Amino acid sequence: MEQSSKEITAACNEQAPLMMKIAEIKKQIDTDETMFLDVCRGFVLIDAMRQAAKKKLNPNQLLKIRFVGESAIDHGGLKRKFFHLLAPDVSNNYFSGADNGSRFLINIITGVQNRKYYYLGVYFVLSVLYGGNGFPLMHDSLFNYLVYQSIDTSTVSVDNIPDQALKFLVNKVTC
Repeated sequence: MEQSSKEITAACNEQAPLMMKIAEIKKQIDTDETMFLDVCRGFVLIDAMRQAAKKKLNPNQLLKIRFVGESAIDHGGLKRKFFHLLAPDVSNNYFSGADNGSRFLINIITGVQNRKYYYLGVYFVLSVLYGGNGFPLMHDSLFNYLVYQSIDTSTVSVDNIPDQALKFLVNKVTC
């Protein structure tokens, strides 16, 4: 039985871990419907976000990537390359902190208001759906919160705050 996108969205709003939700979505991919994303290699993030705003990103449709000016056909390799190129751009433009997997979201309010974090979330899910590793750039506590809806407070430290002024204020309040 095929589920509507509203039913899938409702299922994803339940309190199940992200990987379980992704497995459910993967079962629903309609290989008869294809969503094409046309991107330039040098502007992967810009093109991906622009097309996300214009098109409805639907994880239920088969994703195919076309790199502008290239004649390759996407049998999986182009998708992997797309997500490989997208991850560092996402890291540099939407996260702040060290490059050792301890990065935190920046510009949260504007990112939420203009749906950029929503689109990034869809791309994260699509990356995992197609065998990628998502975007391995978040601090463990942020990843655990997003994926498992829990935070291990022992892993969160004032030292993880990348903004020095904010770190100073937090230290001042907690001392």
